Amino acid sequence: MIIFCTGYRPSIPFLKYGGEAMSAKESYKFVFYPDDPTLCFIGGARPFIGGIPSLAEIVSRWVVSVYSGKTQLPDRVTMHNIIKQVRQILFTFCVNLFCCCSY
Repeated sequence: MIIFCTGYRPSIPFLKYGGEAMSAKESYKFVFYPDDPTLCFIGGARPFIGGIPSLAEIVSRWVVSVYSGKTQLPDRVTMHNIIKQVRQILFTFCVNLFCCCSY
């Protein structure tokens, strides 16, 4: 199934992560949902420099590599731990990043 989210708020209220509506910021590397890696976010990662379309193409290639079995994701617990670490790093260096921005 492919879901196109074209709104301005990058959240998916029918999926929950820690009691909140799911968004790409709660996904592994801003792409894979750790509790169900068959769900991924293409375009959820935002580059600091460069364009979203080119990064989305690279992410698409990674997703295809994972789904074809050429690349493996870490286990669910490891993905959750990495998500927590990334959020802490981003919050430390980008004060209120998750309050005032999409990511």
